[in-house]
Amino acid sequence: MSQLVNIDQIRARNALDHHEVKADKDGTNGKKEGDNLSGYPSLIINNGLIATLAFSVDKGGQHERIASAIASHLNDRGVIKADNARSLRDALCRGESATLRQSTHEALAFLSYLKRFHR
Repeated sequence: MSQLVNIDQIRARNALDHHEVKADKDGTNGKKEGDNLSGYPSLIINNGLIATLAFSVDKGGQHERIASAIASHLNDRGVIKADNARSLRDALCRGESATLRQSTHEALAFLSYLKRFHR
């Protein structure tokens, strides 16, 4: 019997695969790095995915690791071909608006799993 895998199972698997995105490490300025993960969806909603990726690449550290986890998930899902934060940012800048919309929607759904597993 073949097993059916739904999109939520794929999101959960990919979130669990990104164990380096931890919420329990101390970040800079006495802030917990988990604060970056919990606020990341708001950055996307308020500024857009491309702007958030540009910020993440510039900021580096935990922000870039979160963005790279998103890139890996989107690549695994076949939404867009990108293997890290920089390549995702560049691909979305060159791509179609429908791909950007789909990537944004899928990134937000993936982040909900990433946040659940890395508290």
